[in-house]
Amino acid sequence: MQIFSKILKRKPLTVILWTIGIAGIFSGCKNPFQLRHPELPSQRISRRVPATQPEIVLSNLKSAIAERNLENYMKCLADTVGGGKSFRFIPDPTTQVQNPGLFAHWNLESEKRTMNYLFSQVPKDSTISLVFGLLTEQTYVNRDTTVFIRDYTLEIHHSLNPEQYPREAVGRAEFHLCQVQGEWVIFSWSDRRSGNQPSWSDVKASFGK
Repeated sequence: MQIFSKILKRKPLTVILWTIGIAGIFSGCKNPFQLRHPELPSQRISRRVPATQPEIVLSNLKSAIAERNLENYMKCLADTVGGGKSFRFIPDPTTQVQNPGLFAHWNLESEKRTMNYLFSQVPKDSTISLVFGLLTEQTYVNRDTTVFIRDYTLEIHHSLNPEQYPREAVGRAEFHLCQVQGEWVIFSWSDRRSGNQPSWSDVKASFGK
């Protein structure tokens, strides 16, 4: 009270300035009981584009893997529900011998289960990437069917035991694509290893068991 008494004894202009200053201080304080504005939910960024050309499927496949987007990954594969062909995966012969019976009935559900587990084992601050090599072979069987052959390197920075789950796969993939309802999809996928390094078949075998 003594402070305010001294202020009142000063000139009117001084009193006005003090009043404005005090009001400004209190107006700048936030109310601790005021409700916060709700934050917008984080949205997963997707780089998928409609696969109106067969080359786009491989680009979407790379993006889906990098983003760990299971839905977009599955959209790269043929599904009979949409009137397409049945998807099949033909593993590397060595991997098939080492895992008897595993790939006998490999289908879309196998792919979905395997990739879902794989994505879940890659920490948020780690990466997974698919890179295609310089080899580029493309053959059009007809207007609605084409074949791509690509050398690939798949790097997976997962949190599991690397002796049981490969962190890198190198090989050559042969993709058979068909066009369904205006978009291209993979209906047949053959895999071959390169030398003694793990192949994509080994990745599927490890994460799909």
